[in-house]
Amino acid sequence: MLKQFIERYLEPGESLGEVIFGLIMLLTFTLGASVLAGLDIITARHIILAAIGCNLAWGIIDAAMFVMGSLFLRAQLSRFHRLMQEAKDHKTGIAAIRRVIDRRYGEFSAPEDVDHLAEGIYRTMKGRRRLRARVKRDDLMGALIVFALVAGPSLPPALPFLFVDDPFVAIRLSNAILIGMLFLAGFRWAHYTDVNPWWAGGLLSLFSVALVAVAIALGG
Repeated sequence: MLKQFIERYLEPGESLGEVIFGLIMLLTFTLGASVLAGLDIITARHIILAAIGCNLAWGIIDAAMFVMGSLFLRAQLSRFHRLMQEAKDHKTGIAAIRRVIDRRYGEFSAPEDVDHLAEGIYRTMKGRRRLRARVKRDDLMGALIVFALVAGPSLPPALPFLFVDDPFVAIRLSNAILIGMLFLAGFRWAHYTDVNPWWAGGLLSLFSVALVAVAIALGG
């Protein structure tokens, strides 16, 4: 149910990308802060709270960028629609549509199929009222999901700091949770591609372990 709801507004690659982005940012933030500040339990808790705050802020920024991106694409479509309606003749309009189709899908389409599709798009666009670029409900719902996907995954890695008094144990448990979540995100992402899920999850995990190793080497 939740998966279907998310995929109404975001492509799977987009949603998983937001999760991975949030997790990597949280991991690098906590590791970097622990190296610079040293660790006691109070400092460690401050670090994780600051990291969560950072993810919340980036969730808001990313959500705003999602709305802006959607509005930009709609404005592009509106402009294209205007150009079609103002085309001086049928041939000019069809040629413009063909260029768009060829640029995006040319390698997967036969010329006769492109001609047929371009003709249908041209007739539809010529007969419709001019499109307007404005923010829609789906944009706001998508932005809300983006915020949740960036900010939400920051909560499980914070749990060790609430229940473990030893700061070094807490930070390592938090690192382990983050690495495990990154593995699952990579594993899940691969199901939408031809990449082996174990390879995708493993590579993200190795990247995370490398970050942790660097932090430990620097004294974090």
